[in-house]
Formats: sequence, C-alpha cells, structure tokens
Amino acid sequence: METMKIWIDATPVIHGERAIRRNTRNLLSSLLSRNRADYGLLYFDQRGNSPGRLTLPPKGGSRERVRRWPVRLLLPGWRWFGEPSFERLVGKVDLLYSPDLYFPPVRRGKVLSTIRGIVYLKRKDLLNPSQRRRLTKAFSYARLRSNYFLAVSETTRRDLLECTDIPEERIYVVTHGVDPRFKILPKDSSWQAVRKRFNLNRPYLLYVGAVAIHKNVLGLVEAFSLVASQERNLDLVLAGPEETATYLARAKVYAKQLENRVHFLGQIEQEGPTLVELYNAAEMLVFPSFYEGWCAPPLEAMACGKPAVCSSVPAVAEVVGDAGVLVNPKDPEAIADAICKVLNDSGFRQQLIGNGIDHVAQHTWDRAAEQLETIFANLLSTI
Repeated sequence: METMKIWIDATPVIHGERAIRRNTRNLLSSLLSRNRADYGLLYFDQRGNSPGRLTLPPKGGSRERVRRWPVRLLLPGWRWFGEPSFERLVGKVDLLYSPDLYFPPVRRGKVLSTIRGIVYLKRKDLLNPSQRRRLTKAFSYARLRSNYFLAVSETTRRDLLECTDIPEERIYVVTHGVDPRFKILPKDSSWQAVRKRFNLNRPYLLYVGAVAIHKNVLGLVEAFSLVASQERNLDLVLAGPEETATYLARAKVYAKQLENRVHFLGQIEQEGPTLVELYNAAEMLVFPSFYEGWCAPPLEAMACGKPAVCSSVPAVAEVVGDAGVLVNPKDPEAIADAICKVLNDSGFRQQLIGNGIDHVAQHTWDRAAEQLETIFANLLSTI
C-alpha cells in the first residue's frame, strides 16, 4: 500500500512575520525531531538559499523542495485561477499543512491551515482599514482553499464558530509551547546587558509586543502614569515594533511628562539573547491587550521567573490561567493597582513566580507536535 504523502508549506520558517516565523520553527522542529512520520517540506524562496531552513532527521524519508518564486508573484494566480497548484509544483499530496493563510491550492488532497486569531472579524474597530482589508483577504483565501483549520487556542476556535459558518468538526486546536531558551538567568548579568545596550538606569516594567491599538498600549501608558506618581524609581520599557499606536502613545507619554521614563526599544531580534535578558532584568511583564488569538509573552516572562499582570480577555486568560494577575484592560486604575500590589507585596510576588514556573512546564513544543501528529493521523484516516 502506498504511503500517505504529508506536505508542509514551511515558507514561514524563513520568510514569515515575527511571531509566525518563531512559532512555526518551534512547532515544525519539534515535529521533525520526533521522527514519527515522513514529511515533505516546501519552501518558496526567491534566492534559493535563504538561511534558516529546518534540519531534516538523519534517518527517515523526510525531504524538502525549494521553489525559487516569491509568494507575492504567485498569489494572483492562486486566488483567481487556482494555479499553479501544489501538485503542479511538487507532485501528489494527500494532506497539506499550512502554518499561514496563504499556500498553494491543492487539487485532490486535503488542506489544514492555521488560524492565529481573527481580530479582523471579531474586533474590526481595533485595526486600521488597510490592516483589516489585508488580513480579511488572506483569511478569505484560506477559508476557500482549506478543508480543515488549526486554531492556536480554544478562544480562537470559539471565535471562528461565532464569526464564521465553519462547522465545528472542521476546527482543531493546538496551543503553542514555550521556547526553552526562555529561562531564569542571573539578574545582575541580565541587568548589566540591557543597561549597556539600551541605556536603562532604573528598574522597569516590561511590555513585549507591537505598539499597536489592539494591544492597548495607550491604556498601559495611562496605567504607568498612575504608578509612576508613587514609584519614582521605576520605568516602563516597550519592546516591539512601532505600529498603529505609536504616534498616540508617544503623544501621551509627552503629555504625561514621562519621556525620560518610558522607553520605546523598537523591534527586538528574536533569536539572540536580548529578549531573554530583557525579561530577566524586568520587575514584571505587563500585557494589557484588548484582543489576542494566542500570546507568548506571558509564558515567556513566567519561564524567566517573572510575574505577569495581564488582560482578562479570553485568549490571554486561557494562556495565563491562574498563574498571573488578570485585570480589565479598559480600566487603567485596575492595571495600576495590580502592578503596585505585585511590586510591594513580596509574598504575593513569590507566589506568582512559583505558579508561573509550574504553569510554563505544561506548555511544551513537543506536546504541541504530538497533538499535531494525532490530527494528521485523524485526517488521513478519512482519505
């Protein structure tokens, strides 16, 4: 009997956006390292030799194919004509797994594509029009070309059921793990590293993520202004790319006369030690987002032994569980009160740190890869 052919569009590993690239690499690396099946990995890479492709197991039949065309040039044909199809590019496929919303159309096999949250359907008010159009178009493509969907959280699964007509039996859930490089380091060495690199001179609260409207950065700055009036020796560090909330956030910082205490670091390189050091040197993570499909920073902070004050919106609450402090993101005073409690109640702080370390141990990429293997087997059994 011929072996079922499972292919994966691994292009996001080398060309994906920040979190998508990192999460895809972690999941697929764990999947390959388990070496329980043979996979085909397809890369669209115009150069043909971009660094970062996944390491194939030394034994087994997994293989890779590189097509030297950029996805942006293929998209019109995929959208309008369904060409070039996956079969035309690579050959027979029984199941294609796509970690992103765009992938080659499949003629005969099944497609499982990943949905990382649907803020563009659930909370349209949190995006600017161009973002909303771009993301909605990508989702519409995946909706048309996919047979099954992999939600990154139970919250995203529920949002899909609420906002679309996708049948429940076609949605699976695999939550993310935590990269093992996020771990507790000596605070003194971490502090010296970030102080030298970013010219930080005071203890700081840390936010990790885009400076974007849906991340509630404006509410965070407002909350910090309340904390700063009581905690004179404390700064706020925003580590992430400057997006839709940047102008308003900087304006609020100046209006509150906090320009010497709020630091915009911009995008942090994901693979090096800097982000791990930022977590380790921080007093805590503050993550007050209005919407998430899944969010890594709270778990990363906990893995580094830091408490987390987070939004109580469903996806964040799902990630954090009872290991962090959950607050109403619309209430800056509640955010400020939670921050002050963690700063000043040492017993409470230590309890959060211990709970966080235990909580992170439940979120591994090997567990996620095992769940994905089970889904693959289930889908192949229906072919």
